[in-house]
Amino acid sequence: MRKAFTSSVYLIHDRSVLLILHKRFDAWVPVGGEIESNESPTEAARREVFEETGIEDFTFCAPSLLRSVPGLVSYEEHDAGPKGWHMNFVFFGFTKNRDLPKPCTEYSAYYWFQGDEQILLQKCPENVQTFMQKALIIAP
Repeated sequence: MRKAFTSSVYLIHDRSVLLILHKRFDAWVPVGGEIESNESPTEAARREVFEETGIEDFTFCAPSLLRSVPGLVSYEEHDAGPKGWHMNFVFFGFTKNRDLPKPCTEYSAYYWFQGDEQILLQKCPENVQTFMQKALIIAP
């Protein structure tokens, strides 16, 4: 089975968290993707946010004791279907607005979830629901 390191970012704005409806997975997931060979997880997180949303102006937050890596809140692993096994670094970040200057073709929709939307429960992996709820707890 193929294994890849990934970074995902739960962007937070005004008590909501950005998720995208990923075309390949047909599920609501955070922005993110595979870490390239010349990148750290933090660098990959920044690049993926920009590539998938066009957002450059966001701030990693650190609700944990991992102060040496701002925004890193967890590490988790999950089955990524045909992409193999993802070993994922999870980041939280604050953004100043909800504008997505440059949506990309990897997803068919995006939504700023507040946690109680029924569609989230129907088309969202359990690990994503868990992290989204944690992100909403720290949302200003």
